[in-house]
Amino acid sequence: QTWASWDIDYLKYDNCKNDKTSPKVRYPPMRDALNKTGRPIFFSMCEWGREDPSSWAQSVGNSWRTTQDIQANWGSVSNIYEQQIPIANRSGPGGWNDPDMLEVGNGNLTEEESKTHFALWAILKAPLILGNDIRSIDNTTLSIISNADLISINQDKLGVSAT
Repeated sequence: QTWASWDIDYLKYDNCKNDKTSPKVRYPPMRDALNKTGRPIFFSMCEWGREDPSSWAQSVGNSWRTTQDIQANWGSVSNIYEQQIPIANRSGPGGWNDPDMLEVGNGNLTEEESKTHFALWAILKAPLILGNDIRSIDNTTLSIISNADLISINQDKLGVSAT
């Protein structure tokens, strides 16, 4: 209830330092508590895909991490994208696969890699969460992450992922 009184819109419940309780058991009580607040709070679950959340989490949260942490290099981005292909159809309005934050603007991706990374996350309907320091964002990065066409693809009402 405190979070609702603070007008919180988004809660990421991470898997760090857990007591080894399955997320299938651990996350529903948080869902229930958030629902009781009467405020719509986006519930993002992170268990790094260990228990195949794309197969069960849509009844529990609004998004679920499907992979280990992303790194700011093309090998990591492309590997995580490839892991999304077989589960892309398990995501849709109200419940989204989350392949982790965007690494656009973190300095280790080329401009073309950054554009591709943003486009891939957009067509996956992944949450477009920035992983860079927005206080020092450069014009190239700002141009990539504010691409209105890609954002409209990501946000379309059908919510059907492409691969």
